[in-house]
Amino acid sequence: MENNSEKKKYLKTLVGDNVYLSPISLDDVEEYTEMVNNIEVSVGLGCVVYTNIMDFESEKELLNSIKKEKIFGVRLLENDELLGNVGFKSIGEIHRTAEMGIMLGNPKYQRKGYGMEAINLLLDYGFSFLNLRNISLNVFEYNEVAYNLYKKIDISKVTKNDKNIFQVSSLEGKLNVKIPYPVVTENKKQKSYNEETVKFLDEFIKAEVKAGLPSAQIAVIKDGNLELLSSYGYVNNYKQDGTELKDKVKVTDNTVYDLASNTKMYATNYAIMKLVSEKKLNLDDYVHKFYPEFKGNGKEKIQISDLLKHQAGFPPDPQYFNDKYDKDDGIPNGKNDLYAIGKEKVKNAIMKTPLAYEPKTSTKYSDVDYMLLGLIIEKVTSQDLDTYMKENFYNKLNLKRTMFNPLKNGVSKNETAATELNGNTRDNTIDFINARKYTIQGEVHDEKAYYSMQGVSGHAGLFSNAYEVAKLAQVIINEGGYDNVKFFDKTTLDNFIKPKDINASYGLGWRRQGDFIYRWAFSGLASRETVGHTGWTGTLTVIEPSQNLVIVLLTNAKNSRVIDPSKKPNDFYGNHYYTTNYGVISSIIIDAFSNMNSKKDTNLRMNSILEDMIKGKFNLIKTDSDYKNSADIRDTVELINLLNLDNNRVTEDFELEADEIGKFLDFNGDKVKDRKELKKFDTKKIYFDGENIIKHRAFYNIKKYGMLNLLEKIADKAKYKISIEELRKVRT
Repeated sequence: MENNSEKKKYLKTLVGDNVYLSPISLDDVEEYTEMVNNIEVSVGLGCVVYTNIMDFESEKELLNSIKKEKIFGVRLLENDELLGNVGFKSIGEIHRTAEMGIMLGNPKYQRKGYGMEAINLLLDYGFSFLNLRNISLNVFEYNEVAYNLYKKIDISKVTKNDKNIFQVSSLEGKLNVKIPYPVVTENKKQKSYNEETVKFLDEFIKAEVKAGLPSAQIAVIKDGNLELLSSYGYVNNYKQDGTELKDKVKVTDNTVYDLASNTKMYATNYAIMKLVSEKKLNLDDYVHKFYPEFKGNGKEKIQISDLLKHQAGFPPDPQYFNDKYDKDDGIPNGKNDLYAIGKEKVKNAIMKTPLAYEPKTSTKYSDVDYMLLGLIIEKVTSQDLDTYMKENFYNKLNLKRTMFNPLKNGVSKNETAATELNGNTRDNTIDFINARKYTIQGEVHDEKAYYSMQGVSGHAGLFSNAYEVAKLAQVIINEGGYDNVKFFDKTTLDNFIKPKDINASYGLGWRRQGDFIYRWAFSGLASRETVGHTGWTGTLTVIEPSQNLVIVLLTNAKNSRVIDPSKKPNDFYGNHYYTTNYGVISSIIIDAFSNMNSKKDTNLRMNSILEDMIKGKFNLIKTDSDYKNSADIRDTVELINLLNLDNNRVTEDFELEADEIGKFLDFNGDKVKDRKELKKFDTKKIYFDGENIIKHRAFYNIKKYGMLNLLEKIADKAKYKISIEELRKVRT
């Protein structure tokens, strides 16, 4: 190769000890052409046979097309001689990813360490200046020179906070991760959130627990660091009759929760994504490929992707467990012809379940979709779903508290958050054969999962704590891997989380922010790319890739009475707290990591938010009978108390509204019970001991608390009579 480099002058963009990287120059077209026509070079690049020899003009066109890309010529410092090129292509702006390529086509300078130096210069540039999180490189395994080179790459000196990924993939389909994916770390000293906002979050949830919220667990991971891990409330709050337990066990960070439909993501979806990535399953596969008997009524058209998209046509909840349920079996004969207990019988029942609508024409959430997916996973892997997930995911992530059937796997009842007080009877208004009537604790709440599938199903049954769910969610942020393990590839991930054509709030199984359709759960502050899921028991996961943020909120909202079982059997008192409505908590957490205002400004903003929440709920109590219950009233009062922790927080206008709340404190249908609950609940301010009204706080706050009407009624019944006017005059 003729060396003309001394006649030319090149820009030194990135400089190492022996080589430097320079912008692509069209003056080098002859050298590049000679390189790519070298059979040894072309074989390494995968071009074993050239049907069209690369001529000068063709190479010039190619060089001209890549000049605008982040691709550089590699040159020797001592004499500017061209060694080849290196650079990035396909830079992803959202996830901050890129694919790296390198060609060293000058044979006399191979195996001298120059390639390694060029790669390190480029990786430093990618991580430090382009702010990339993931850099991938493809190599043919037969290219031993390159393959051995890439094995030795060390990015420890160029990675930022150990959060970057460099991975090498074999084009034969075998993956070798040379640099581990990010792992969750815990830096207790360096937190990246607004401390005042997090303090408010803590006070807010504690206030709601005081008002009757059963419990909550929160885990937040930002940039790979565990920023928040908090637990509130008790594993079981009530007796079956709805009265509070005296000796309650506090929730800890190790307490496990029934994840409900989050099972669909962190068991079934993860398994499907792995199998698709490994080409053991195809999204276009028809269900009848696995179950030939699955046919009739349009079932032949149903593909794996239809099940994931909830567009297969199944009814939402055919009650296979309920012998008395006569709705979705297609035979109005007064009995459930789909009644099935046991995996094999359930599989047969699913095969016979009539479709509710034509497949692919609508999106209607159905548990059956994921029950069937779970069965398909078991058929493809020849393993039970729980075993497959434990061996291929949970063990590899070192998860000790993530499992199906926790009571059968060494977890005690007091280590699990309880759900329904009276089993699956909705406070004794629903009955079917073998129905649980005891407080459910350590057993999956879902009837189909528990009775029909013995606790292991594709749609429900997984238990975990907030921290371990957050680790599972971090795999999505990492684009498919964790530490030294790759679970699925980025292409598969992108396909699963992209928006569905007819509904932007759905991906393949994943719920999506989309056109902010899911802001009620994810928060309006989360980007359009945010994915996650919710669970019936009161669980939420939020994965925000643009902010490198994971939020996990676990509650056991169903550990409470049903307000009116005859009218709304699924309306539990526990569902009436802001925490269990998800979006408020998500918003506060995202705000904590994005708004670093001063302490004063933060408190003003949080107080304003709190006032809006109180006024909003108060208006609902006034106008909507569904909110005239002890949970909403107690929640409102406790939030008013939180607002009054600092007397300067309350405006005159708001005081008047707070005073009006007193008119509802002993107003609703459960008068006596609610009045007793309120007196017991409010012991830090006032209580009646049969002789006197005991004062704890200054009584000038009584008006702010909206308690005058209640005080008057208590005083009238007291042996020691005291008038409202006298109460107004009392000072501490």
